[in-house]
Amino acid sequence: MPERRGSRSKQDRMRERCWKALHSCTSSRSSGGHRCSTRAHHTQGRMQARMPPRFCPAVAKKATIMTPSSHASHPSQPRSGPVLLPPTATSTGLMPSARSGSAHPSPALLLALQQAWPELAGHDEILIRLALLGCRHRARTGARLLSDGLRNQAGGLWLLVRGKLSLGRQDNKGVWRQSRALHGGQWVDLVSAWTQAPFPESALALSPVVAYELPALPVLDLCRQHPVLLATLLDSLSRSACDALESRQALATQDFPSRLAEWLLHEFMLKGQGDCLTLIQFKRDLAAQLGVTPETLSRTLRQFHEQGLIVMKHSQLRFPDPARLAALSQRPTSEPMS
Repeated sequence: MPERRGSRSKQDRMRERCWKALHSCTSSRSSGGHRCSTRAHHTQGRMQARMPPRFCPAVAKKATIMTPSSHASHPSQPRSGPVLLPPTATSTGLMPSARSGSAHPSPALLLALQQAWPELAGHDEILIRLALLGCRHRARTGARLLSDGLRNQAGGLWLLVRGKLSLGRQDNKGVWRQSRALHGGQWVDLVSAWTQAPFPESALALSPVVAYELPALPVLDLCRQHPVLLATLLDSLSRSACDALESRQALATQDFPSRLAEWLLHEFMLKGQGDCLTLIQFKRDLAAQLGVTPETLSRTLRQFHEQGLIVMKHSQLRFPDPARLAALSQRPTSEPMS
C-alpha cells in the first residue's frame, strides 16, 4: 500500500525542525546554555508526542485483524465472566428487567423470600424453585415501580428485595399521600395478580430499588405440589385483607391518639430493640400514612412524651410502660385522653 506524499513530508519537516532546535541548543551548552538544552529536550518530547507514528503496513494489517471481539477471546487475557453494559433507563426511571433463568437463583432474592415468608424456613427446594421464577426490576430514586390504576396484565406477585418504597397515591393537589413504607423482604403487591386487577396503590422508590416479579400461575402450580407453600400464600393474603379492614375501621372508630398508640406498639413489636424504637420514616410520610397533618403528629407525640407514655429523643423512642400505651390504643373515641 503506497504511503501518502503529503503526510510523509509533513512528518519529515517536523522531525527536521526538532533536530535543528536540539542541535542548536546542544552546541550552545559549552557556553553555559544548560537551560536552553533542557528547554530543547522538553520541546523535542512535546513535538514527538504530537507527531503521528510512521506508517508500517505490517502493524496496520495486525491492527485490522485484531478486532475487539477477537481481542476479548485472546488466550493471553482470559475473561472471568460476561461483560455487562450499563442499563439504559426509561422515561420513568425504571431499568430494563431481567429474568433469572439461570440454574443458580439470586442470593438476595432467596433472602428476601425467607424474610417475607418465614414459614418456609428449611424448605430450600421451594425457595429455590420460587426464586427461579423471578423477573428482576430496578428503579432509580424517585421513579415509580408500580402505578395505581394500571392493570396487572402480567399477573405478577411483586416482592421488594432491596431499597425503600413508599406506597400511596397523589391527591387532587398533586401531594403524595403515603399509606405505608416498605423495605427489603416485604411484599409490594400480592392481591391484584389473581384477577389482573389494577394496582391499588403506586410504589414510589425512596432509594435505588431492586424488586422481583413472580408470575402468579406458575406459583399456583407450585402450590399444588407443596401444600406448605399454599398455606403460606393464603396466610399472607388473609393478613393483608385483615390489615386493610382494621385500618379502615380504625379511621371510623378511633381518634388519632389511639391510632398512633396502636401503630407505635405494632412497630415496637416488629422492629423494637429492647425498650427502644427508632423511627426511620419522615414525619410528613408517617402523618400522611396515619391520615393527619405533620403538625398534629408532632403535637400528639409531644403529649405522649409529657404524659410519660414515651421518652422521645430525636427519632428514637423509648417505651417505659407499654401497658399504658396498649390501654390507650383500645380506648373508645368518646373517652377523653388522660
